[in-house]
Amino acid sequence: MPGAGGEVEISVPDKEFTFQATIDAGGKTVSCSEPVTYYKPCRLSGLPEGKAHISVTGSSKFERDFPVSADGRTSIQILHRGNGSEVGMGIFTGVGAAMTVFGLVYNGGIQAGTVNGDDTSFLVNILMVTLGGSILLVGLPAALAGALSAHDGVMIEAPGKTAEMASAPRLQWAGPLAPTTFTF
Repeated sequence: MPGAGGEVEISVPDKEFTFQATIDAGGKTVSCSEPVTYYKPCRLSGLPEGKAHISVTGSSKFERDFPVSADGRTSIQILHRGNGSEVGMGIFTGVGAAMTVFGLVYNGGIQAGTVNGDDTSFLVNILMVTLGGSILLVGLPAALAGALSAHDGVMIEAPGKTAEMASAPRLQWAGPLAPTTFTF
């Protein structure tokens, strides 16, 4: 049975992560007595209604503000995004860089024109520089945006409000023709 005031449930949707959680609300600090895992969510009650602050440590470390409502339970899911996309875009960017360098230095590079009447080397160089440069143009900003983006966040579901994802400011890349922006 919930205590007086608001109640918060903290859960983890991924089985491999473990977190410690502490909430500050209205001058009151409460902590989960055990680590929060996929198998053991944490429920804290008696929190004052209004703005609260969660501090998370463990598999990752971050802090977020969220609302506490006395009308029902606020649910917080702790999310940790892996870095597979950064690794993938880094490999993609590395391939583009290698292709560009190969095209610039192979058999005299693109400056050599034809070598002893052999147009094949020149065409290979132009092709490698063009394809490698295109891959770099797309891959490098995407890899940087992924590397600079937040890996952690929380999904907050408060009574009477739409669910929201709260994360740190992150760099968002929308493609080569759109500007790169920070989202909060």
